[in-house]
Amino acid sequence: MPESNYQSTSKIKIFGGAETTFGTPKSNNAGWYELPVTSYTIPELSAPLEMATARSGHLVAEDTMAQHNYHSKIYTFDLTMKGNRETLIWCVGQLIEDAVSPQKIMGTYVFPDSYKDGEASALPKTFLMQNVGSASSAPDLRLTSCICTSLSMAQALDSENGEMVLTTTWMSAYKPEYIASLALGTPTKYDAQSLNIKNLTTANIFTAQAEDLHLFSWELTLSRSVERIGAIDYNDHKPYGYAMVGQWEVSGSLTCKRDKSISDASAFLTEGQFGVNIGQSGGSGFDIDLRFCKANEFSVDNGSSVLMQTIPFSAYVQDPENAGTTGELFVLTT
Repeated sequence: MPESNYQSTSKIKIFGGAETTFGTPKSNNAGWYELPVTSYTIPELSAPLEMATARSGHLVAEDTMAQHNYHSKIYTFDLTMKGNRETLIWCVGQLIEDAVSPQKIMGTYVFPDSYKDGEASALPKTFLMQNVGSASSAPDLRLTSCICTSLSMAQALDSENGEMVLTTTWMSAYKPEYIASLALGTPTKYDAQSLNIKNLTTANIFTAQAEDLHLFSWELTLSRSVERIGAIDYNDHKPYGYAMVGQWEVSGSLTCKRDKSISDASAFLTEGQFGVNIGQSGGSGFDIDLRFCKANEFSVDNGSSVLMQTIPFSAYVQDPENAGTTGELFVLTT
């Protein structure tokens, strides 16, 4: 007979905390925070099964030919959460390793050298997923030295009552662990009111002058590719560290009312470059600046009572060596 225990999804909570040493999970009961997560994926302790070539003259596979490949395994998971000012600042900070306003991705960005096993670093995070384990003696899943590789922020009038939604992707090269319940003290809750598209005070595309837009929705994604570096040994399969490969990618889209502002902006939408500025004024607000963007193929949406324009775009820097505005890829001011 199957046993009677089960795991209720309504009991799952997700907590995060800063580490002090890369590769060593946070284990004390101070400094944890509870994230306003609305959906998530759970990384499982598994790895692809790889097969060696069979010997000539044998028409069956031998068990010794099959090995699980943990030495190059990367564990990824997604967290989607409510976008208030606290979580927006926190998520951007985790992705770009800059928690001080204005938070910027510059052309001079350098991937942290402290992402190495055993190095002192407060940048990687330990995550604890409570009540996802299959055994009552080890109900919590602990994820070590996680770093953010992608952040999408979005607001839409016809979704989530206009509230901002933040979707993050995380990676770790350390094996997930199912552990006994860990005392967390009193975690900090990021439970402020979500930012709402109805409260935007700035929404424009600009060159010499700003063209104000009536936004129905917008989204922006910042992403990078990070890989593990080998394996220190083939027992624990810990990595030597992480390395970023390729370049930052910053892209998004604006869906707005089709009016004279679109006509006025048509020259630089079709041929040139433009900036994007989205923000909400006040003490609980934010301001996003993308100074150098180029539009992809934009389109007209006639599926509602008014015509809407959708403008997909990608952001760039003008001078990657410049420490001023021409070297800025993304700026969040809070």
